[in-house]
Amino acid sequence: MLPQLDLSHYLSSVVWLIISFGSFFLFVNFWLVPRLNSISKKRKVYIDKHMQQIDEMRNEIAKIEQQNEEKLMLAQEEAERIKAEALNEFTREANAIIDSANKECANLLAKEMSIIEKNVNSLLAKKEQIAETVAISILDRIKTD
Repeated sequence: MLPQLDLSHYLSSVVWLIISFGSFFLFVNFWLVPRLNSISKKRKVYIDKHMQQIDEMRNEIAKIEQQNEEKLMLAQEEAERIKAEALNEFTREANAIIDSANKECANLLAKEMSIIEKNVNSLLAKKEQIAETVAISILDRIKTD
């Protein structure tokens, strides 16, 4: 017969089962579970701390991105302002150059017109002299003929 089924050994087997189970239960309940709980709590604290740091870093990154966007917008506005100022300055200088060139052209045109008028008046005066000379020579020919 098997010793497990022998009633004379049954009581000692039950006692040893209770002693073994009790020892194992006490070991697990008072040593293993507290250690596992301690490790679990430390791990949770560690993870929570790092998750909090991650959240803080995300918030900081969001703030930095917002600041960078604001700075970029300000820089773009400044660039547009500088561009507009440069364009206005260029337009002002170009208009000044054009006005100066127009004045020079007007002065040159006035001088040339004055010279042309003098030449025309001179030619008209010469025309009258030539007409007079021609008329005299025609009259002289008519008289001599």
